[in-house]
Formats: sequence, C-alpha cells, structure tokens
Amino acid sequence: MRQENPVYNILSILQALGELEGTQLVQFLTDKIPPAETKHILSQLVIHNHLKYDPKTGIYRYRGAPTLSKDFSERQRLAFWCVAYTGVKQINEVIPIYYPSSLLYIDSKDNAYDVTVVESESQAQLAARVHAESTPRGHQDNTYHIALLLRETDKKYLKDCNFDFYCTLDKVTRKPSYVEIEG
Repeated sequence: MRQENPVYNILSILQALGELEGTQLVQFLTDKIPPAETKHILSQLVIHNHLKYDPKTGIYRYRGAPTLSKDFSERQRLAFWCVAYTGVKQINEVIPIYYPSSLLYIDSKDNAYDVTVVESESQAQLAARVHAESTPRGHQDNTYHIALLLRETDKKYLKDCNFDFYCTLDKVTRKPSYVEIEG
C-alpha cells in the first residue's frame, strides 16, 4: 500500500474489510516489518481501542465495522490470503466487493485482481455472468479473475466460466498456489 506507516496499513485494511486473522496481517506486512513488530502494533491498537481482538478465533476487528454475515466474512478472509502473500509493498488498494466475488485488489503495477471463493458450479457460473455484465460492451475486461478453490477437485466447476486462474491454499501455511486456466 502506498502509505509507509504500518499502523496506517493495518487500520486502513481493517477499515475496508472489517476483520482479518492476526496471522493474515502478520503475513501481509512481512515484506515491510518483522512479525514481532506487527504483533506489537496490533496489541497497541487493541489497548488504545482502535481494534477489537477475539482470542478464541485470532481475529482482529476494526472498532465500528459493520457486522457482516459469518459466511461473507469467512469468504473475504479466505480471499485475503491472496493479498497477504502478495505483501503490502506490492499492493496499492484492497476493495471489498460482494457476492459472488469476495474482494478486488490492485497491485503496484495497477493490475486488478478479483478473487472469488468457488464452492459450487452455480457460484462459478454466477461469477462468470457478473463479470460479463460488469464489463461495458465494446470494452475489454482487464481484471484478472481468480477462483479460490477449497479443494483441488472443485476445478471441474470452472469450465467455461472465464476465470484466468484458480488457486488453492496450503492447508498449513495458507499460501496460495496459482494455476493459469487455458482457453
């Protein structure tokens, strides 16, 4: 993100998305500051009432953020792993978007990435329709569309749905692995 101050990075990302896991915030800032410093900043933001922290879930929530459905919050947190592993220095903006997609992020080269958590064929098809309808006629869709799959076997749902990539998350580290979709 363009701002150099990691406190601002944390507050702005949580203000935009509402809540994230502490491990995601640590990973997101790893290319800027050491993990221990991120954890210290998070604890100070809780002490000074900027954030709420749930020790049971490890989730930090921006104070005053609207309450979102559990399903929407989970999908958004899953999608954020794509951003977290890209790193704060490579991200210009993160924007929450709504079902069927989870979030949009813009990298330091001004490329846009739309991340959609896909758990069924109908979700993939709905995402394809929304992507097509959101692109004005006569214009090219310059957004990279990423299907985040919970299981590798779910790639069968992506046929003819115009995703550019799909990714799965490592079960331990949650690091995304990307595969380009041909055709």
